[in-house]
Amino acid sequence: MYGGFPEVILASTADKSSYLAALFDATILKDLVRRKRIKNPSYLVNCVSLLINNIASRLSARSLSKALKGTPSAITVEKYLGMVAEAYLIELLSSYSAKSKDRILSERKPFAIDTGYITARSQSVFPNFGKQLENAVYLQLRRRGLKPQQSLFFYRSHDGTEVDFLVRNGHQTTELIQACLDMSSLETREREVRGFRVAAKDHPDASLTIVTANESGSIDLGGGSQIKLIPAWKFCSNLD
Repeated sequence: MYGGFPEVILASTADKSSYLAALFDATILKDLVRRKRIKNPSYLVNCVSLLINNIASRLSARSLSKALKGTPSAITVEKYLGMVAEAYLIELLSSYSAKSKDRILSERKPFAIDTGYITARSQSVFPNFGKQLENAVYLQLRRRGLKPQQSLFFYRSHDGTEVDFLVRNGHQTTELIQACLDMSSLETREREVRGFRVAAKDHPDASLTIVTANESGSIDLGGGSQIKLIPAWKFCSNLD
């Protein structure tokens, strides 16, 4: 919830959020506004605020510009997206497609470079632990050396079915991964399985994994395929 900065781990609960918020704001001011000579800092701040409040949600430069009433333009927003990634604040993940043009033009999902930033700067009344988990899984995949838009994507089919993460190794999809906080609901379980069922048709050789809060086990997908359930602590400890 509070991320992995050493100063935060040793601080009191009240100081954790204050430190993270100050660090986040200082990075925007020093690394972006001043270094990039941003003429209208409020535009950038509003854009970053939308990103941090829509972690792991599909968006585009056009949709962000529209949400900001057209100010700044989609072109300027696209520049901002590159800047926040360069400053190690927020990275963007594209939908996988065999066509590079489609990957470039696809909607993207923002992920914070540290989950503590979400806690410190999200305006949500209640913490969204599901999005926090998905962000944590993303960061673990990045620690493994996977790179967005090169070996790491999310999957979205033509009918809108999604899988949170798709891992590529060369020309082959090796892993399909979902992040799901609570699998106790039958509806949730069916939704997660349905996503894999569709994605597995396009990527039959990929392993299938659901990262959960604390559930272990497996789900039979049929046809000899199994979905592995693994707790987040184990997945993020490389013990899977």
